[in-house]
Amino acid sequence: MVSDHRQIARHLKLEITESQVMSNPEHSAYVLNALRALGLRLALDDFGTGHSSLSYLHRFPFDTIKIPATFVQQTDDSGLAHTQVPIIRSIVTLASELDLSVIAEGVETIEEVERLQQLNCQYAQGFAFGAAMTGPEITKRLQSQLTGR
Repeated sequence: MVSDHRQIARHLKLEITESQVMSNPEHSAYVLNALRALGLRLALDDFGTGHSSLSYLHRFPFDTIKIPATFVQQTDDSGLAHTQVPIIRSIVTLASELDLSVIAEGVETIEEVERLQQLNCQYAQGFAFGAAMTGPEITKRLQSQLTGR
């Protein structure tokens, strides 16, 4: 029974904001480790926008770091503001060194997608890929892709 729950849980990723984690780091570490033990994957949302110390990052069992839209959406003609590029590159490098995946949020243009690819950002989400959808809309889209209709 427990292994069945872990099989289901490994398909779920819980996103927790940095500010929520840092509101009580000791309690957060306890809860996040318990959730991880159940098989859930964990994403640190809004990384770099709160008041956390990098020294805390290794204490939490995250699988993913999410780069907030505020870093991605400050754009110039080349897709990302030049001041944002070193920050994004640093987050991607840090995540790679810690064996974490990275998702850039709020990606709205193909230029942003291309620049993020150049910076080795693994994943992105935002209107560049499509608008948010409801569960039934996702099901309908996936079914149409599978059946070709």
